Amino acid sequence: MHAQSREPPSFQWAHLWQPAIVNPVNLKSYTIPLFNLWDPYARAFHLSWLGFFVAFLSWFAFPPLIPDAIKSDLHLSAAEVANSNVIALTSTFVIRVIVGPLVDRYGPRKVMAYLLILGAIPSGLAGTAHDAGTLYILRFFIGILGATFVPCQAWTSAFFDKNCVGTANALVGGWAGKWSERHNTPATQLALRQGYQTQYTLHHDESATEKNILGGDSEKAIVSITDPATDSDASDGVVVQSTVDIAVNETLTAAVALKLLVSPLTWLPALGYLTTFGIELAIDSSMSGVLFTLFSKRRPGFTQTTAGYYTSIFGLLNIVTRPLGGYLGDVIYRYYGTRGKKVWTVICGLIMGASLLAGGFYLQNHRTANDAQLSVLMGIFSVAAIFSEIGNGANFSLVPHCNPFNNGFMSGLVGSFGNLGGIVFALVFRFVPQVGKAFWIMGVLSIAINVLILPIPVPKL
Repeated sequence: MHAQSREPPSFQWAHLWQPAIVNPVNLKSYTIPLFNLWDPYARAFHLSWLGFFVAFLSWFAFPPLIPDAIKSDLHLSAAEVANSNVIALTSTFVIRVIVGPLVDRYGPRKVMAYLLILGAIPSGLAGTAHDAGTLYILRFFIGILGATFVPCQAWTSAFFDKNCVGTANALVGGWAGKWSERHNTPATQLALRQGYQTQYTLHHDESATEKNILGGDSEKAIVSITDPATDSDASDGVVVQSTVDIAVNETLTAAVALKLLVSPLTWLPALGYLTTFGIELAIDSSMSGVLFTLFSKRRPGFTQTTAGYYTSIFGLLNIVTRPLGGYLGDVIYRYYGTRGKKVWTVICGLIMGASLLAGGFYLQNHRTANDAQLSVLMGIFSVAAIFSEIGNGANFSLVPHCNPFNNGFMSGLVGSFGNLGGIVFALVFRFVPQVGKAFWIMGVLSIAINVLILPIPVPKL
C-alpha cells in the first residue's frame, strides 16, 4: 500500500527501497524507490531506462567500428562515412518527431515496445551490409531505436512528481493500469474546475462511440472524472501552484500543435538540447576517428580499438553526469523555481561551448606541428562532454514544466532537436576538413544559441 502526502517529503535513504510516497492529487511519486522491484513506480522506472539502454547499444554500435574496420571492409570514402552518420541521425530526428504525439495518444509503454521490436529487425541484419548503399539503408532503419528516448522520458515524467522528475528523467535517459484511464485522477478534476479543457469534457454521445471502440474503459473514465464528487477528499483544499500539478497527457490536435509551435517556451528546451545532445552525438560519432587519425602513426599500438576505448570514456561519463544534471536541476528548483532550471541548463551549454572553442583552437594550432598531446585533448574534450551530458540532464528536468499537457509531444520535439543538432554538427565535420576549425565552429554555434534562449520566460513553478 502506497503512503500518500500532499507535500514532498524530505529525502531519506530509506526512500530508495520503501514503497513510493504518492501525491494523492496526480498519483505521481515524490520518491524514486530504485531497489523496490515490487513497487510499480520502480518497475516503470527500470523498464524505461532498460528499454532505452538496449536500444542505444544497437543504435551506437556502428560509430566505433567505422574509422577502420567498416571503412576498409566496405571500401568507403571519408565522404561516405560522413554520409552514413548524417543518415542515421536524420532517421532518428524524423521518427522522434512522429513518436512524440503517439506517446500522448497511446502511452509510452506500448510505443516503447513497438519501437524495440521494429528496431530489432535491421539490427539483426547489420552484418549484411556490403557497400555504402546497404550501410545507408541499415543505419537509417536502425535509427528507429534512437526514438525510444521519447517514451523513456515521457514514461518517467508520467510517474514522478516535479520535485524529483529531473532526477528520474536524467537517470533513465504506463501506470499500474491503462493509459486510456490516465485522466481518472483528482488532478484532472482540479484541471476541469480551473477551466482547463481536456479530452474528457466530451459529450455523452461521443463517449458512447469511444466505448464501442475502446471496450468501455473510456466511458467509465469520463463519468468518474466529470462527477464533482469524485475524489473530493483528495482534491478539496488543494492549492495548485503549477500546471504540472494537474497536467495529464492529452492527444495532440492540429489546433494545439499550432499553439505549441508558436510558443517560445516550446523552443527553449528544444534549442538548448540541440546544442547539448547534438554535441554529445558529434563527439561520440567523430572523436574516435579524430584520435585514430592523429595518433595511429605517432604512437605504436594505437589502433582503432584503442581510439574506441578513449572515446568510450565520454559515453561512460553519462552514468554520473546526466543524472547529476537532473538532480542539480531538482535542487535548484526548490530554491529558484523553473527559472533556476532554465539558467542552469543555459550555463551548462555555455561552458560546453567555451570548452569546444578551447579544444578547436588547440587542435588548429598544433595539428600542423603534429604535436597535439593526447592528455590535453582528452582533458579539454572531457570538460565539453561532461557539461554537454550534465546539460542534457538539466534540460530534461526543465521539459516537464514546458507545455505539460503534451509531454509526449515535448519529449519528441526536444529529443528530435537533439538529433537535429547531431546532424548540423555532423555536417560541420563533413564540410570543414580542418578538425580544429570544425570544433571551434561548433563552440561558437553552441554559445550563440544558448545566449539566444536565455531571455525566454518560463513559468514560476
